[in-house]
Amino acid sequence: MIPVQFKPVVHRYDCVDSTNDQLKQLALKGAPEGTVVFAKEQTRGKGRLGRSWLSPRGGFYVSVILYPLTIRRITDLPFLVGVAVVQTLQQFLPKSHHISLKWPNDVLVNNQKVAGILSEAFGDEKFYGGVIGVGLNVNVTAAQLNEFQQKQFKATSLSILLEGEATDIEEVFSVFQAKLFNLYRFYQEKGFAPIQALWEKNCGMLGKKIEVQGVEPKGSTVTGILWGISDRGGLLVDVGQADKMEILSGELTCCWY
Repeated sequence: MIPVQFKPVVHRYDCVDSTNDQLKQLALKGAPEGTVVFAKEQTRGKGRLGRSWLSPRGGFYVSVILYPLTIRRITDLPFLVGVAVVQTLQQFLPKSHHISLKWPNDVLVNNQKVAGILSEAFGDEKFYGGVIGVGLNVNVTAAQLNEFQQKQFKATSLSILLEGEATDIEEVFSVFQAKLFNLYRFYQEKGFAPIQALWEKNCGMLGKKIEVQGVEPKGSTVTGILWGISDRGGLLVDVGQADKMEILSGELTCCWY
């Protein structure tokens, strides 16, 4: 159990290939729960589905070792971290900005992508945990994000949202740590249900029509009304049937607000 006054072991780097890869190496050498890797820049930042994550200086790149309540609950962890990212952003952005979680691993501000989360498992049946990475565009410029402006959910950063004003990344890191470990302790005490409720509360897409592509097992496209997430982290979508459809894998590509 993470104590109230927990102080994580933090490994700081000027530049790494990937904070997740760096932390996985430490995890396999016995790094304890809550160990953190923090870098100013990544040369091979990773996103979901093998994609790369642009990681120039001015961004926030952090990975942390967390353990699920049981092996089967490894998918709980990115939802917990997503809520921590939202709570962190709420400390730095005016209330006029709309911060929202996007299933399964993104954070949006004003419907534009500002952060992504990557969860990777490690260990075996006797020792099993997750390395959860966060990439957050803090002082990244509009020019650096230009190639991402043709995406369905365009990219943005805190500095863009704050009209060029820079944000202290160390302060962001400090707030994020506090939010994260408070939520993690809460999760250890109460389980996934309250994290699930917090995630849904901070998802601005609930009740909206969405499109999800690549839905298994046939890789189909599903449209319907987003109802929430299931107790195992799947999307619950109303597609006009008696029961809500649970989607465990796929890409949420559109939302009609």
